[in-house]
Amino acid sequence: MTGMEGLGDIREDIDAAYCPISLTLTPPELKPLLAHRQEVLTDVLRRAGIRGYNPESAPFSPDRDLGTQPNVVYAVDSGKILGARFFTGHHLLPSSGYGVESQKAIEFNRIAVVLMDKNIRISRMQPHRTIYL
Repeated sequence: MTGMEGLGDIREDIDAAYCPISLTLTPPELKPLLAHRQEVLTDVLRRAGIRGYNPESAPFSPDRDLGTQPNVVYAVDSGKILGARFFTGHHLLPSSGYGVESQKAIEFNRIAVVLMDKNIRISRMQPHRTIYL
């Protein structure tokens, strides 16, 4: 399966987490809140001995580079998800903003943990095989 995705050489790092974040659908006024939550999350993970990968600060972030073709971003992010044992992020908006990434995490059998704020009205059709806290 990973070979068909062009990811046959990727090896899992049991001390790594892909930390998805909504980048394209986030209203500008909420970006500082999401960025702060991402900092807190990656700090907590770091203290637990897990290195968090933050797509917001990655070279292909839509806030940094819109010139990279979608197939390249797809391959890089899929590799980052496959290479990290954990998939840990926030669900703070009605749409997570990382649906494709979430499906890749499930497809690659990552340990998916999604942190949700109270009283956020979201779709009840949430991916199974995910821990919601």
